[in-house]
Amino acid sequence: MQVEQGTTDPADPLVLTRRCEGGRVVVSASGEVEIASAPVLRAHFSSLSQEDASGCVVLDLSHVPFIDSSGLGAIINVHKTLRTAGGQGLTLVVSDQSVRRMLEITGIDRVLAVHDTLDQALV
Repeated sequence: MQVEQGTTDPADPLVLTRRCEGGRVVVSASGEVEIASAPVLRAHFSSLSQEDASGCVVLDLSHVPFIDSSGLGAIINVHKTLRTAGGQGLTLVVSDQSVRRMLEITGIDRVLAVHDTLDQALV
């Protein structure tokens, strides 16, 4: 399964793709997760089937160079929604140090599992 949300237009702030890998749903983000793109992120996750939402879902942010408070709020909202649906919630992959720092400052790294690579997240 591969689903694209958004377009490949460089002017779009965020492009999301979804696939199954290692028995988990992996959503890969490319671009900025900020006030203009946070609704796109929430909408993408709301389209997950009940079966997909019931396991561990990985959000790969390794191609995200910037995230603001709206983006962080969207991530927490998605995590809570997945947990409410009976799932394990969200696991993050973050390679950009400024994005990782935002997660540390806000304490999100203490709520969600955060990994450096997708391989680590899939173990």
